[in-house]
Amino acid sequence: MEPAQSHLGFYGWLRAANAAVQRKTHGTRMLLNFAHAGTLRVGYDGHEHPYDVVEAFQLHTETA
Repeated sequence: MEPAQSHLGFYGWLRAANAAVQRKTHGTRMLLNFAHAGTLRVGYDGHEHPYDVVEAFQLHTETA
């Protein structure tokens, strides 16, 4: 049996989504700058991939 049965959990899901935001904004923004935790929980509960949720924010890659 693999640890956590290959499941991220909500915390891991949030970390993955935050990493996607940081990658798209070159580390200048955080996940909670774009969505409330309740909104994110809906995506998680709906089994949406964290990257798909971040794509819905329509972030523009920011330059430093």
